[in-house]
Amino acid sequence: MSPIFADSGEMRVTGHVVSGGRTVITLEGCIEDAEGRIYAHGTSTCLVVGRKP
Repeated sequence: MSPIFADSGEMRVTGHVVSGGRTVITLEGCIEDAEGRIYAHGTSTCLVVGRKP
């Protein structure tokens, strides 16, 4: 949402599981500066599949 440069200062990266099931997991992450301005935000939905023995 905003560019990050070498002199942008300290950034905080957070991520968490929004919903975790047995086969589908939804994740969310965010990058923000020390003042709380958001520079990037993303979500992902992952499918969990089992391995064959």
